Amino acid sequence: MLEEVWNLRRLDILPELCQRDACLHLPKGRVEGRDTMRDTFIVPVLEAFPDIVHEIDELIVQGNRVAMRFHGSGTHRGAFAEKAATSKRLDYAGITIFHMRDGKVSDIWNYSNWSEAFAAL
Repeated sequence: MLEEVWNLRRLDILPELCQRDACLHLPKGRVEGRDTMRDTFIVPVLEAFPDIVHEIDELIVQGNRVAMRFHGSGTHRGAFAEKAATSKRLDYAGITIFHMRDGKVSDIWNYSNWSEAFAAL
């Protein structure tokens, strides 16, 4: 998902990767539904950071769970979270845990230092 959706911007394959009712759990709330996740989370980030790229640092698969440690960076070129573009580079890192159901992502728990890195722009 990280490579296809975030790095290659292949939003069209989300239905192949995620359940319709997939839920993204974030430290400050959650986003319910694959389409809502795309429209309110993924697209705004890609628009505000058009060159954002991520790398997987570690991947652990156990049964229907996948744990991923990653880092990413991009340039703040568009408004995001009520903050105008700064043209500054954002670097952040995190851990995501995916739960799978019938071969697709059903839940995503994401913990990262995005908020702190974004506030520092």
